[in-house]
Amino acid sequence: MLYYYHNISYLMSQKFKRRNVIKSVGAGITFSGISSRSAASQRDIAHIVTVRGGDGTPRQTKKVDEGWWKHVEKVEELQNKLRSRYAVYDSSIDTGVEGVGIGSTDEKINGRTKSKLTVYTSQDSPLKREVPSDIDGIPITVKETPDVELDCGKSETDWVEGGYACDMDDSNGPGTFTCQVKKDGSYYMMTAAHVVNTNCGDPNGNKVYNYGPDGNYVGDVEMSSLKEDWALVSEASDSDISGFDNGIYNQVGKLAGHVTKSGLHDLKDGTVYQQGWRTCETSGSIDEIDITSGICDVTDDHYVKTTTNTEAGDSGGPHFHRYTYSGCEHLAIVAPHHGGEAIGCAAYHLNDIYGIQFDPNYSLC
Repeated sequence: MLYYYHNISYLMSQKFKRRNVIKSVGAGITFSGISSRSAASQRDIAHIVTVRGGDGTPRQTKKVDEGWWKHVEKVEELQNKLRSRYAVYDSSIDTGVEGVGIGSTDEKINGRTKSKLTVYTSQDSPLKREVPSDIDGIPITVKETPDVELDCGKSETDWVEGGYACDMDDSNGPGTFTCQVKKDGSYYMMTAAHVVNTNCGDPNGNKVYNYGPDGNYVGDVEMSSLKEDWALVSEASDSDISGFDNGIYNQVGKLAGHVTKSGLHDLKDGTVYQQGWRTCETSGSIDEIDITSGICDVTDDHYVKTTTNTEAGDSGGPHFHRYTYSGCEHLAIVAPHHGGEAIGCAAYHLNDIYGIQFDPNYSLC
């Protein structure tokens, strides 16, 4: 099988002066841009953080068109208003709406993709409030929250890293490891919760192998969440492997953090990749943000959809962004693969809520 490496890099030629350091709002998912006038385009620009380390350190920054960025901020403001209007986070109120996401349109602002809002409705409860077709010029579409077809679909390895086959002792077939992460000072390998459990049971304590019980024994599931579909596997003292590696199979570069929500907007016009044992590397772009999805009758509204091709067996594998900084190749996690469409719960959300760090051993090359 052939693998292709696309050298997509974002060059950063200078650091911002202290007065231009970006301030984060809401744990790094929205940023106030500092406007300046571009001599080449004579348009205002904003500075945004697109990749952030687990401790909050900016790892990639970008200059973007301020008109487009104001559009993004307006869309996110309306998203929050709709979430409040439809009582998305109040389980005592049934409006028939389960989430409000951000999609893409065919329109552009100075070459950048404009966004729309998507209202996700319940399959089990009828819509009880009217949804307008647009608000303040921002289009709104309505979708039913989809049923997720669980993708559980092979190779052995000594040093485990993201993109390798991952399985438990069952007959469902293997999924894929996401990457090495750090939480509360300890190191783990992440994968999807549905890869390492059976029939919606609690996966904690389950033994995990690199491709089934005939493969190398890695360790046990120590913590997990079905809602966001992730599980952390600790290396067992009697494991058959030599350890974890801070990278992704067949990829040049080491993990440098997670893609921020600002970065997800930016990558609607960029390239993201997916690495799974079934499809190997595929590429695409960000299509939708804040999709409502989940498994086992629990949902979260921070899933991300990409246009990358995926198949059964890719579950848990990393969706990621590649970039170059100071001559070093870096990888930033977008989301672990969930299934069905190419979606997964956003890595920035897993960092915000659970303190999971996607840069466990960050360093320049």
